[in-house]
Amino acid sequence: MQQKPQSFTPEMEQYFESLPMHIQETIQMAGREKIQSIEELRQIAEILKDG
Repeated sequence: MQQKPQSFTPEMEQYFESLPMHIQETIQMAGREKIQSIEELRQIAEILKDG
């Protein structure tokens, strides 16, 4: 399992783990430590899903 930033809350962690692997990898490469909230994580994931 890949490491997540310490700033991920349990809710963020659970949501991140539910995402398809290619979206998880894209978020990791883009700098997942910059994500501040579950809402921001969801917005990013939706953009990547639609893109």
